[in-house]
Amino acid sequence: AAWLVLTLSIVVEFAFVYFGATYLREEIGMSESGASAGAAAFAVGMATFRFLGGRGRDRGCDRGCDQGPGQGRDQGPGQGPGQGPGQGPGHGRGRRAGQGGGRVRGRVGVPAAWPLTRHLVLIAAGFTLLYVGDRPALAIAGIALAGLGTGLLYPLGFSRLNAHFVDTPARGANVAALASGAALVSSPLLLGGLRALSNVRTAYLAVPVLLVVIVAADRWRWPPATIGLADD
Repeated sequence: AAWLVLTLSIVVEFAFVYFGATYLREEIGMSESGASAGAAAFAVGMATFRFLGGRGRDRGCDRGCDQGPGQGRDQGPGQGPGQGPGQGPGHGRGRRAGQGGGRVRGRVGVPAAWPLTRHLVLIAAGFTLLYVGDRPALAIAGIALAGLGTGLLYPLGFSRLNAHFVDTPARGANVAALASGAALVSSPLLLGGLRALSNVRTAYLAVPVLLVVIVAADRWRWPPATIGLADD
């Protein structure tokens, strides 16, 4: 399920990249240059949210995140700060992040703390604004909002996938690379095929379908990510 979430997250990004300018030109009536510039709002929104989310994770890691399961910062497995002599593993009472399972629950920056579902809601809201809007400003605002929602979609999917490979991170990286490759191969076939069979407005409906599948896959249980993202 984590592999599917990561793969489909990349396909969602490609859908906005592939269809954005064409939709603005054919459905909203913008000029070719204006549509290209308007579609760039997606990349701007995505880069902005990814930058803010990255800063949030950095602040969280200054407090001891990014640790393996059961490890706190500069501690052995199961140990908390201030553990005295003779105490068994797991008896420490320190409050630093990473203690007792490596889960970080504090706020580490608003973007980084958002769970996957909230990013999907942002994308859905942006898509709705784009799809129902009949003015360039509304359509471009919808594209930008979807870009914000997509900003941390890939990092979240990547972290959830790697949570399955805590003891074999190299294997986790290989599986993530396979997911990226699958998205790169399937996206042109899927999105291009839809565009060939229908107009861009109908083809764009692939986005909400992909979001529903991601939500369904996200319902499966997996170990928590350990990159400083807070739980629900």
